Amino acid sequence: MEILILNLKRKITKSFRVILITSFFFHLNHVNAGYGSGELNISGQALDWFIQYIQNPGGVKNPNKSPMKFSVSLDGRNGWYYYCQAMNASRCQSVSDKELNKQCERKNKVSKCEVFAVGRSIKWRNGIVENDKIKLRKSDSREELIAKLKQLGFIKNENTKIKSIKTSKSKEKDLSTQLVEITELYKSGSITKDEYTKAKNKLLDK
Repeated sequence: MEILILNLKRKITKSFRVILITSFFFHLNHVNAGYGSGELNISGQALDWFIQYIQNPGGVKNPNKSPMKFSVSLDGRNGWYYYCQAMNASRCQSVSDKELNKQCERKNKVSKCEVFAVGRSIKWRNGIVENDKIKLRKSDSREELIAKLKQLGFIKNENTKIKSIKTSKSKEKDLSTQLVEITELYKSGSITKDEYTKAKNKLLDK
């Protein structure tokens, strides 16, 4: 009887150690996660790539792949991501936050990148996303994704949008300059595709 009790105590002690070690590494990984925080205004290449990352990360050549992680530069203009080659993301080995951030910094030649999203879930903390549980879906259009990012505080140039559309009417600027301006506005997410098309057609008198 004493032997059975002793063996039972040993098993309980061993199980407790396993739980303790597992909890420690989970906490360590959480603390060391390279997630970004604070204000962030996503635009330009980073916005285009993030939309592709959500909708179809593999692009035309590799459709229907699963998004894994997205890293963005602190100025919000550049990004880098990787996706799972398999249809099921659970079959892919995850790249560490640190490694992805380094790739983002190296590829874009920027000083600092941090993880913005894991899968289709935003991990960046800006004081809004924590409380506003907005889901990003593969089926979302570009306009819907931009609207959601604006609601979450990651696109902040609504005033620029209104001001720039008005300036496109100015006769002081030549046609090519105005076309470049509205194209940049569209790429940065400041105006929707419909607004871009209408503004362009108006400039070209179509």
